[in-house]
Amino acid sequence: MNLFCQPVPGYNAPAGEPPNKRSQGMHSYGFFRNRLLLPFMGLLLMVLGLPGEDLDAQERQTLTFPDLMKVRQVRSPIISSGGGWVALEAVPDRGDGEVLVYSTDGRTSYSIPMAGGPVISADEAWVAAGVEPSFEERETLERSELPRPGLALLDTGSGALMEWEDVQRFAFSPDGRWLIRLHHAADEASEEAEGGQHEGQEGAAQPEEEAREEAGGAEGQESEEPRVREDPGTLMVLRDLSSGEETEIQDVKRFSLHPESPWLAYVVASPGGEGDGLYLHSLEPGSQP
Repeated sequence: MNLFCQPVPGYNAPAGEPPNKRSQGMHSYGFFRNRLLLPFMGLLLMVLGLPGEDLDAQERQTLTFPDLMKVRQVRSPIISSGGGWVALEAVPDRGDGEVLVYSTDGRTSYSIPMAGGPVISADEAWVAAGVEPSFEERETLERSELPRPGLALLDTGSGALMEWEDVQRFAFSPDGRWLIRLHHAADEASEEAEGGQHEGQEGAAQPEEEAREEAGGAEGQESEEPRVREDPGTLMVLRDLSSGEETEIQDVKRFSLHPESPWLAYVVASPGGEGDGLYLHSLEPGSQP
């Protein structure tokens, strides 16, 4: 039975003119389309809380702009390798986001404020996430004045939260025992302040240094300035999550972890070139960098 070619109730073809099946089909299509849309329109009004017959209820339940601002997007959802934990990033249109962590049995949940990009360790004992500047800071400060991203580490067993500042990259070892974090370079403002202090301390010695330079120039001797790398490496920290002990390695430019074995490779680029090279470090217990 073809529903779209059946006569529409109340429709009669003009006298002496044969019924137009196409016209009948289109009228019938419109009839059934309206019959289908009406229930959906009613359901939509119920979901939005805007019943057409009750104006008072409509005013009480109208969706306002502040309500819309509270709606958050779900980003970067992940589930642990063992299936015991789920983490996601909840981001509002305007405001501070957070990382939400849930146990899949529904018994435990945690929140990491102003965080994003969660990562769960292989043993499900830890969740790490990057920490971003607050919404207020992003709105009121210049880009050059914004604090650098940091790192938050959540213990899924106790809920304890640790944080570090100025972290540009982090990663768990394949077995989840180690957390490697690579820091940003020292703040330029603090370096300038330290440089000013050094200049003040050395100010008294300037006449003596100038005299030496004049003497050296008179003798025709020229001293070569040592080469200084403009963009050297920074501090890398290896944290043993089982004990809390940390190992610091200076002037690291980048690092990489093997996905299946306990090996860490990193590149050293020092300001003066001392010790530059590619290094391989075992993450086995008792090994030294």
